[in-house]
Amino acid sequence: MGYIELMLLICTVCAFATLASYFVWKGYLRAKQNRYSNSPNDNRRIIRRALRTLNCKPVWKKENEDTFADYEYQGGSFRIRLNKNSPFARLSYLSIYSVHAEQLELMRNICNQCNLNTDNCRIIYTIENANGTAYVHIVSGLLLNDITSSLLLKRTMEDMFLWKNVFVKRFEEMIKDAETIGFTDIERTGMDIGRNIYLVREQEMLHQETGSEWREQPDEGITIKRLFAKALGISHFLPIRMTVVTDDRNVRKVDADRISELELSAELIAEGKFVHRTATLFLSYFDRIMAEKERRLIIHLSAEQGDERTLYYRITVTQLPLSAQKANPVGTDNNKTIALSTLAAHDLRPAQRRTDEFRYLWKEAMAKLGHEGIDSLTDEERLLVACVNPQMGYYLYRGKMLFNRKCFVEAVALLEYVYHTLQQYLPQQQPEMQQYFFEVSYMIGYCYNALHQYDRSYYYLELLLPLHNIIYTEEYINCMVNGGDLRAYGIIEGLLQELSNLPEKEKVKNYFEPFRNFLKRRKAYILVERKSYDEAERMLRKMIDEPENADFAIHELAYIQKKKEAK
Repeated sequence: MGYIELMLLICTVCAFATLASYFVWKGYLRAKQNRYSNSPNDNRRIIRRALRTLNCKPVWKKENEDTFADYEYQGGSFRIRLNKNSPFARLSYLSIYSVHAEQLELMRNICNQCNLNTDNCRIIYTIENANGTAYVHIVSGLLLNDITSSLLLKRTMEDMFLWKNVFVKRFEEMIKDAETIGFTDIERTGMDIGRNIYLVREQEMLHQETGSEWREQPDEGITIKRLFAKALGISHFLPIRMTVVTDDRNVRKVDADRISELELSAELIAEGKFVHRTATLFLSYFDRIMAEKERRLIIHLSAEQGDERTLYYRITVTQLPLSAQKANPVGTDNNKTIALSTLAAHDLRPAQRRTDEFRYLWKEAMAKLGHEGIDSLTDEERLLVACVNPQMGYYLYRGKMLFNRKCFVEAVALLEYVYHTLQQYLPQQQPEMQQYFFEVSYMIGYCYNALHQYDRSYYYLELLLPLHNIIYTEEYINCMVNGGDLRAYGIIEGLLQELSNLPEKEKVKNYFEPFRNFLKRRKAYILVERKSYDEAERMLRKMIDEPENADFAIHELAYIQKKKEAK
């Protein structure tokens, strides 16, 4: 055999081997794919066998390109739908519940709550316009196979029965709650109340150093003057000198007449970006209370993360104490070091955009009022139309928005203007406007509490006690406890006693138990603060078994143990 014939033979063998390998590999891929993906006919065969095992009798129907089977299982109506373009089967538990149109908000809220906790099942609803009824269903996707189809189908349906019971029970509980508190949009109302509760809980101090959060706008920057007034409670001071040191070791002196209006953010931010990562301001001044003594303040600024809309930076303020002497004995405020660390935010959006937003919302609210009436307005829209004075309306709208963002320094200036304006006409105001007055008083009190100005906070919060509003009362308690007021313990004891003496029909756990737990935590905090460690430990050990109080109790017990070991 010649060389050419030998080469042709070898090429022919290689070609056959390559072709054979191609068909073998293609068959392997098809087999691998089919192992995990059934055709609609395969799924139909598997479902027939699985339902037969479960003693179910399906009725098969065809709808466009889908095929589905309806059947009954343990009193429930189920449907399995197959699509020719999908290897999955969709199982539905149909019409587990029905609600009227006025209960749609409640039903939607329960669906959302359940769907956040389910694994494979999802709770959905459909609306029948003819009779104004919404029907609730449970659906799940299934990837079937010959071996485990019966078990998978059975467990999925059992899971659906479980979630049906959860849905029905929770819905009926919320219906009772809605009837008790007088409104049906539990989701919206719960969100508003939940935020207020969160804010109040945020001011429950643990025994550790904590700070508040501020925000600022380009036209509402945090100046030295505002920092003194709102954070330190010093309205009148005389700046003497200031030195600014930045992270590039640049040292700059500030003229005394420019110190009060110096904006803190300007030391870190220029043209919408950070130009320095840190800056330290050394300030000397005279306070009108002790005009003969020079006081010193250190303000440290450090850049934090930001985005295209907001640049964050931290403000740490330290006021150095005066030396102890006859006119300034040990233990007085002037003899203590005052330290405050807080997060601030520099908003890059222009002020005109916020004004335009308010004007648009105002016009929309007034138009909606004229066409649909007062009942169609949201709480925010009611707030806008209730303020006949546009300027006051803007301050109230803007102040509340800043408050919700925790812009306490900026918010309190606007809200105090609204407070004093409304106060002049309060006796002649409609009940709805009086409600806004009380809400403004609460927000101002909260702002000053967050800024550790407890005397000012007390002034605004005490006004709200006769309203017997739990949120307002909790913030009042926070103000007194955090401010070290001697009356706080007696007030808490009195409130706990009132709760114990409530008639049985008024002891609604969902409403009073969180308030009771709040009072117990505040009481325990005072005992620890007074160094009544033994009494505090007895109380805290009982609170460990209470879910809402457990974390607090563990933290405070650890703090007590640390204090005892330090002796």
